[in-house]
Amino acid sequence: VLLDEAGRDATDAFEDVGHSEEALEILKGLEIGELKDVSK
Repeated sequence: VLLDEAGRDATDAFEDVGHSEEALEILKGLEIGELKDVSK
């Protein structure tokens, strides 16, 4: 996912993988922010 989506929003690709609940909990601790909508 990281290489395929490099430089882009990988949210959909990440969610499509079907990560475990444990992986999703780990992710919460790694989040450092959200990207602004740059399409405007």
